Amino acid sequence: MHMAVWQKSSYSGDATNCLNVAAAGSGLFRLRESDDPDTVLAVAPATLRALLRVTASRSWPSPRPAPSSAGPNPRSGSRSAGGSG
Repeated sequence: MHMAVWQKSSYSGDATNCLNVAAAGSGLFRLRESDDPDTVLAVAPATLRALLRVTASRSWPSPRPAPSSAGPNPRSGSRSAGGSG
């Protein structure tokens, strides 16, 4: 089994909560958060390039609206100042 050699992002500095990356033997890259090292994503090089390009430009895509079948947003209703109605 290939032992992953994890590298910490140079942008993380001394932070303890950061993204780690490792090359996988299959030509993919593995990504994990340092605070949850058991959850690992395997991504293709083109996917990692796209992630790096977006994060470097800080031009995050707009979030997609929730599907209409989700029903009304419970936080959007009005409440009185007392919270009882």
